[in-house]
Amino acid sequence: MAVSKLFNGNEPSIGMITDWTEIPMLEMAAMAGVHYIVLDNEHRAASPEGMERVLATAQGCDVPTLIRVPEFEINSIGRVLDQGFDGIIIPHIEQAADLDEVMKYVYFPPRGERGIGQARGNNYVIPMTTAEYVDYVNMEDFIVAQIESPLGVKNAEEIASHPGVAAVMVGPRDLSTELGKPGDFFDDEVQGMISEVNEACRKYGKKLIMPCGTAAFERYQNKGINNFLVSAGPAFFGAIRNAVKLATE
Repeated sequence: MAVSKLFNGNEPSIGMITDWTEIPMLEMAAMAGVHYIVLDNEHRAASPEGMERVLATAQGCDVPTLIRVPEFEINSIGRVLDQGFDGIIIPHIEQAADLDEVMKYVYFPPRGERGIGQARGNNYVIPMTTAEYVDYVNMEDFIVAQIESPLGVKNAEEIASHPGVAAVMVGPRDLSTELGKPGDFFDDEVQGMISEVNEACRKYGKKLIMPCGTAAFERYQNKGINNFLVSAGPAFFGAIRNAVKLATE
């Protein structure tokens, strides 16, 4: 399921982002009902075997899987997609020209410049022809553009309207840090910029994905944002901390 289909509709969604590749954690997330899983390969690099473990587990649970790639490794996007991820999140997008470059590595000619090979992502070209796989990839949208700087916010409309962008994600931690307010996600200036990105997404019919903790859901829902991404680490830590607190008070 390409990103364009995952976020095609008006229903709210929730995904889980993690840099863990352990099977039980992924299975529990799927059983809990997350709509998709994001493997964060930006801040901690997963091995090829770890990536395949995440994919096999999630696909076995019928949960779509995206991957966030390091911004400086966009020329390796084709290799990542060959493994079978349903979409990619590109961090630090600041202008349409960034996306023009990304598309070269996501799509096959004539839409892009990606090379094709026998790979897990195309089922080793066993149940389909090369031409069928090329057509499938080139007709879908796989890119989530992550905006996390004031310049990206300034250019939010050209990013949201860019062909190939299936959805947009805000990076509130980096955005607040660039504004000199690290971690102050609900500062008026930070929230104002998030609202600007949300309006650009609404204008061009793109979903805005908002990474945040569960305590912030209602605040964003009041802004008309209902696609959330929660982090596995803080969720796990919070559950254990609450258990310790309840047991020791």
